[in-house]
Amino acid sequence: MLRWNNFRNESGSAAIEFAILAVPVFMLIFGSVEISRLLWAYTALQETSASAARCTGLQLPACSDEIKVKDFIKDDASSRGIALQNGSIAVTNPSVCQNTNSLTQISITITHPFTNVLPFFEGQMISVTASFPCQSDE
Repeated sequence: MLRWNNFRNESGSAAIEFAILAVPVFMLIFGSVEISRLLWAYTALQETSASAARCTGLQLPACSDEIKVKDFIKDDASSRGIALQNGSIAVTNPSVCQNTNSLTQISITITHPFTNVLPFFEGQMISVTASFPCQSDE
């Protein structure tokens, strides 16, 4: 015989409510952290590419050729906590800035894979580009 008193038993209801709400709450928290990390990495790479383009456009000794520009970019990104490889850096011909008679511009593009802990965000790439006009010696 079915007893109605068994349906009124509320022991364990807090555990069931927690189990129902915990998954969405944890996904919201971890998702917010991962999106914040993505935005931080994007901003750091954008600042790195802008400073490298400026360095090359102003013809500073630290950015006098493509190898030095890539080293400058890797060092700057490393100081911001991001490790870059040479293959992820694209520099338009920096020698254009060395012998310029007209206003041209240098462009730096950085493409970097974003690694995260959430499985549904796998394979995200961050791509940033910055340009700066080449300065003439005149």
